[in-house]
Amino acid sequence: MELRRSFFAVLAGFLALFAIVAIIWVLRGLLSPVLVGLLFAYIANPVVNWTERCWRWPRLVTVLLVVVMIMAIILAAAVWLAPLAITQISQLFEMLPDYIDRLSRVLHTGGGLSEEVRERLSEAAENPERLVPVLLSGAARGVGIFATALGRLTYVGIYITLLVVFFIAFSVRLPQIKAWCRQFLPHSHREEVLTTVQKISDAAGVFLRARLIIAGIVGVLLSVGWAFADVPYWFVFAMATAVLNIVPYASVVGWLAVLLINGLSVDSLGEVFYALLWPTVVYTVVQFLDGWVLSPWLEGGLLRIHPVVVLFAVLAGGAVAGVLGMLMAIPLVAAWQICFTDVIKPRLIDWAGEH
Repeated sequence: MELRRSFFAVLAGFLALFAIVAIIWVLRGLLSPVLVGLLFAYIANPVVNWTERCWRWPRLVTVLLVVVMIMAIILAAAVWLAPLAITQISQLFEMLPDYIDRLSRVLHTGGGLSEEVRERLSEAAENPERLVPVLLSGAARGVGIFATALGRLTYVGIYITLLVVFFIAFSVRLPQIKAWCRQFLPHSHREEVLTTVQKISDAAGVFLRARLIIAGIVGVLLSVGWAFADVPYWFVFAMATAVLNIVPYASVVGWLAVLLINGLSVDSLGEVFYALLWPTVVYTVVQFLDGWVLSPWLEGGLLRIHPVVVLFAVLAGGAVAGVLGMLMAIPLVAAWQICFTDVIKPRLIDWAGEH
């Protein structure tokens, strides 16, 4: 009977969790700044707790300092690195027709995008009057694009403002929120539930914080390595791959993109080998450091999940909920593993011993 109650309690908890996740997913457009603010507050909570416990700082002071530091880092990165990123992105889009031409020749599909563009430009040069409707249409589209861009910038500004407000509110009131939720737990199993929830919270928090820190380190290492390997647009590709690296195994997409662009950037067949070799060496070394040094050190062994299970969970999460599902798949698997190990498995062993 105890085993049955424990099993159904865990099952009911997971069903309730999935129901909440489903509701949040349906209302994600409305709740997005609230949820992201709560997530960031949860990630920053250990720092806030530490300063409150060791230095007796009010939580609001620490949270405001965190916000100021993050804004300073973003501003410094924008001033220092944004020009480099914009330059490389502009160069990439400028060279994109040429890359498509080269790729089409490699695949023997015939024809090229840049040749078609050149033919249209030649026809327009021979008949300038044909440019008038095109220019008028382009001007109208330009106005529409400007209005759309202005609306998007307004939306981003409002979103960031709400995100900061909810982050501060949740960070300051997080202990009260936990205490409010605790009163609804059954008294007979309250300590057991709190212990299990704390383990799940530690595992999820460590995973999210570790992936963010590792993404920053991976971005720096890939930037340096691919810059020395003469990879075109090395900074843009390094940062994109680092962001993808937050999700396990997703960074391979950035590596493949680098191989494609680097391979299409050389002229002779002999250079192709080295164009593919050195970016791969850099990527392999960085992934080795991630898998064998950074992740074990930062995660502290809390997430002992088999790589095959991780891969299946990431693919399943991506199929169900896209990028967010890929990111949250590992914490959910870790939560189920902790519940099984701490709640179900001991009762299974006791039941098997009694029967």
